Amino acid sequence: MNITFHVIGSFATAAVLNLDKGENWLAPRALAKYLVGFTVGVIVHGILDASPHQYPLTSKIDVILAALLLPLFLLVSQKQNLLLILFCYAGCVFPDVVDLGPAMVEKYFQISLPRLSFRLFPWHLKQYSGSIYDGSRAVESAFYHVSFSLICLSLLFANRKSFLKV
Repeated sequence: MNITFHVIGSFATAAVLNLDKGENWLAPRALAKYLVGFTVGVIVHGILDASPHQYPLTSKIDVILAALLLPLFLLVSQKQNLLLILFCYAGCVFPDVVDLGPAMVEKYFQISLPRLSFRLFPWHLKQYSGSIYDGSRAVESAFYHVSFSLICLSLLFANRKSFLKV
């Protein structure tokens, strides 16, 4: 699935886990939330990649949009949640950075980076991936993208007062 959808999921995860105003960002409870946020990001990434999907965004637009969403969300979020957002974001992009990042950097920037000789995350293997490239299940893919986006927007809306600057 496009990385932009993973990133949107990371913001929804951060909204659900949000820290209370005045909560110490180094307190054990906050540290646990960072770990949970990173882990949930990886798990949601796997679920999304394993579900049947096409790619509504080209890879160049997708990566730029996903990168631009981070500073935007940091800007509109309450300050106690900034580190949590970064952990959730890191978790949601981590599988792609590890498994796909070096090849993408080489393709677009002609820079050779070390890479693993295997896929660390099984959903990046052809037999476990839900990627559809022939357009045969466009309606199903659109349904998953829209459903996931609506769930994320609902979670953001439900937690807006404690998460966002409103």
